[in-house]
Amino acid sequence: MRGYTSTDFKVRVSRGSHRLLLELPGYKPMEQTISVSRAQKFLFPLERAPARLQVRTPAASDSATGGQFFVDGVSVGTVPGQAEVTPGSHLVEVRKPGFKDFSQNVDVAAAAEDKLVLVTLQEIQKVGSLLIAASAGEVYVDGKSRGPAPVVVDQLPEGDHLVEVRRPEAPDAPGFQKTVQVISGQQTRVVATLPDIVK
Repeated sequence: MRGYTSTDFKVRVSRGSHRLLLELPGYKPMEQTISVSRAQKFLFPLERAPARLQVRTPAASDSATGGQFFVDGVSVGTVPGQAEVTPGSHLVEVRKPGFKDFSQNVDVAAAAEDKLVLVTLQEIQKVGSLLIAASAGEVYVDGKSRGPAPVVVDQLPEGDHLVEVRRPEAPDAPGFQKTVQVISGQQTRVVATLPDIVK
């Protein structure tokens, strides 16, 4: 660090080659080697620094880590990451298998602005349905009443579920009970046969 440049900024250096580094907020750093043989004046044009979008995950959730992120429809990397943009409005998207797509319009006010975008992705819940067929009885899935049979129960998470069919008119009578696997995107048919009531 030798000082801040101005119209009358001067620095004494020995003859020969010197590495020059100029840094100014809002502009790209400029590094250049100059050769000094006598008292000389140098002019260096600086280029405005682009704005940057910083795409990160919040401390509470890393669900977006590794997701592909796009700016204005163009893939620019994975999360966490950054992209250089011009001032204005930009569409930021993050896509990751098994999660809902993230989409947000981000306004960048000026060149050299660093804009932080925190992304949390929602996992896509895998669900299926059950068709419970029986000649009579009240249907329960995982202990919750689903109405009289036959009935279709939608939006059940993938995995095992306990299916029961009970006789409301004879609560002490034996009913139907079975653990059934629900498969995502499919309807599973369950045929429930109730034992005869012994009088």
